[in-house]
Formats: sequence, C-alpha cells, structure tokens
Amino acid sequence: MRHAICALSAVPVRKEPSDKSEMTTQLLFGDACTVIADDGGWSRIRNKADGYEGWVTAKMLEPMTEETYAGYDMSAAPVVTCGMAFAYNVQTGACLLLSGGSLLPMFDSFSSVFSAGKDRFHIEKRYIESLSGRESPVDTSLRFLSTPYLWGGKNVFGMDCSGFMQVVFRMHGVQIARDASMQAGEGIAVDGLSQAVGGDLMFFGNEQDRITHVGMYMGNGKIIHNSGCVHVDSVDETGIFSHSAAGYTHRLACIRRLEAGF
Repeated sequence: MRHAICALSAVPVRKEPSDKSEMTTQLLFGDACTVIADDGGWSRIRNKADGYEGWVTAKMLEPMTEETYAGYDMSAAPVVTCGMAFAYNVQTGACLLLSGGSLLPMFDSFSSVFSAGKDRFHIEKRYIESLSGRESPVDTSLRFLSTPYLWGGKNVFGMDCSGFMQVVFRMHGVQIARDASMQAGEGIAVDGLSQAVGGDLMFFGNEQDRITHVGMYMGNGKIIHNSGCVHVDSVDETGIFSHSAAGYTHRLACIRRLEAGF
C-alpha cells in the first residue's frame, strides 16, 4: 500500500479521474493520504484525517514511506491558525502560501522549520499560535468573512459550507468529518435553539430531510455560514432568515454540540 502527502498549498480532489470532474474536496498542505487505486496519471486517495476519498492528479502528491506515514500524528502537528500564512523555502527563498487549517509536518520548534517531501520551509511562529483559551471558534470563523463559496473548497480563497466548518475546528485542534451530512452525526444533540450556545453547529435540510447545509451559531439569534460567501444572517427555529433576500433560505433540521471543551 502506498502513501503520500500534500506539499502544495491546496490540491483538488475530484469525483472521477478527470480534470473535468467536479471537485469534491481539497487536500491542504500537510494532509497525508493512502493511495488506494491508480488510473493513468490519477490516484484515488483516502485522506488520513477524515477518511474522505477521491481522485487526485498523481504528480501533485509527494510519496511517503510506510514508516513515515505510520508515525505522522496529524493531530499533533502544528496548524496554521490564521486565515493566510507565509512560509519560505529554506533552499530557494520561494514563498509558500498556507491557508488556515494547513498542517506543518516534521516541525522543528527550535528553528521553526518544517518539511513535506524534499523541500524544507521556515515559518514565523505567530502564524501557528494556539487558539486555546485565546479565541473561540466563533471568533475564528469571523476571520473568513467574505470568503467566496466554492463547491469542494477548503481555503481562504474559496470554500463550501462544510469545508468552512471543518477548517475552523481544525484550527482549534479538532478534526471533524468533511460533509455536512457526516458532521450532523458528530457531537451531542442540542434540544432546540433556546439551548444553543455560540460554537454549536446548525444543520439545515431539504424537503426530503436530507442535510444540505451547515453553519455555526454565534448566539443572539445569529449564524455565520457560507452561502454565496461567508456572512452573518439571522436564525430562528424555522431556519436562516436572509434580510437581503427578505425571506427564509434554509430550513433548520438539527443542532449539534462538539464536546471539545473550548
């Protein structure tokens, strides 16, 4: 079995092995994966962090040995905790852009150097400061205001609703599932909006009761979510009320609280 790591800022993961196929998610820098199939110049991968599968152009991945993959504890790797960080190649000086939620493999805390594949990079520690006790998930979500909606996206230049939530929680050291329907099974149920607190995840469904959207409750009847772009709307027991649309846009299905101890 082969393993690999993402050594680029963001790599598209597609539904089928074709550049014309839809992007279903992305690998961010530092995401490790297992290659489970090959098709020409494409590799079907399984993300080590969340188990999500899809097709990636093989040349966009850096190979990892079995030993390195097994010893790579992604939950312990430093994570970029700002919207965008800058790292510099130690050999060439070239700048590497890292979006929030990117991981730093093989990080040396003394030199602030990390590596993925053959290249080594230096980063300022202010980009990876822990958010524990300093900033709530709601505060972190506000860093992404106006980020445009992009189906399958997970970075500051474009993300979808569930990718937005996954990145925010990873910045707090918590790994959650990729899609909204999967995230709706995590944590514990909250019994109605009156019991909700800031940081709870709110899920919304269609007429067939399928979960189609997720956002984060901010408190005081407000929700931050990505629909068109990351923005704040009003929310009540019915769902999301958009003042710009002058009506409800999403029907509330359930509320979940992650037991992360923020």
